[in-house]
Parts: sequence; C-alpha cells; structure tokens
Amino acid sequence: MKIKFLIGYPAKSYATEWQEIKKLPKDEFAPDEDTFVLFKALELNKSLERELIHARKNLLLPENGLSLEQYIRRKDTIKK
Repeated sequence: MKIKFLIGYPAKSYATEWQEIKKLPKDEFAPDEDTFVLFKALELNKSLERELIHARKNLLLPENGLSLEQYIRRKDTIKK
C-alpha cells in the first residue's frame, strides 16, 4: 500500500516520496519529516492495509483509494 500525501489546501497535488515534498516551497501545506516517516512506516502494516481496503469497500470507494482528480470532484460535490 502506498500512502499519498495531499499537498496544498485545498489539495492541488500529491506526493509519495520525501524528496518530492522537500522540493516544495516552504509555505506549501505538506507534512513535516517526522509525520512523513510515521505514515510511511504504516505502509508496512498489513493488518492496517486490510482494514483500509475493507473500509473503502464499505464506503463504495476503489480498493486503491481515489485519484487526486476523483478526490477533488467528490469534495466539490459534497460541498454543494
């Protein structure tokens, strides 16, 4: 399982690697290094992965989660 970190508020992009996040401007909304490391460690937790897949299924979401475009569309729809 790969964790995607949404970048910006509202989200404009995503990153999966620390090198991508380090290249962002300092004022961009993104996780700090400690938070990044903690969440990356969760990628290795197989029971968490099973629970996330189960939760997504119950919420009628794709098994691999939403793309950034789907997330933005869904978020905009919910707001209205």
